[in-house]
Amino acid sequence: QALFYAQNGTRQVDTFDITRMAKMIQDIKTTALRHMNHTEYKQFLVDICRNTPNPNTSKIIANMPDDSRELLTAPLPPMKFKTRITIDNPNLPTWTEYEHMRKNITQPFNFICAPLSTLGKHITKQYDIINVSNIFDNF
Repeated sequence: QALFYAQNGTRQVDTFDITRMAKMIQDIKTTALRHMNHTEYKQFLVDICRNTPNPNTSKIIANMPDDSRELLTAPLPPMKFKTRITIDNPNLPTWTEYEHMRKNITQPFNFICAPLSTLGKHITKQYDIINVSNIFDNF
């Protein structure tokens, strides 16, 4: 969702989650975006979802923010999907979407590591929109 907002021109996107693993996954996607062409990026996302080795993984890890790279003590965590994802999956970014993301996502998002119940203590500014999803995991 953060990628979607930034891709569509939102200038400031802050994200939060109860676990730093969410930040690591977000940083993997944004680092890959900055270091791969469209075809490589889509293949990387497919390979992550399939838990298949990708030749660009070491380049992405080397260029990730330090705090996320430190979380990687093993291979990338396996993702579990009910359907088999392929390179032509319509949920993967089109070339136009990819170009918008590359133009608009130039640095990692601000990440707040906190549960929803204490999020208010960490917010120091006003927002135009707050999108909260998967919050039932917090209760």
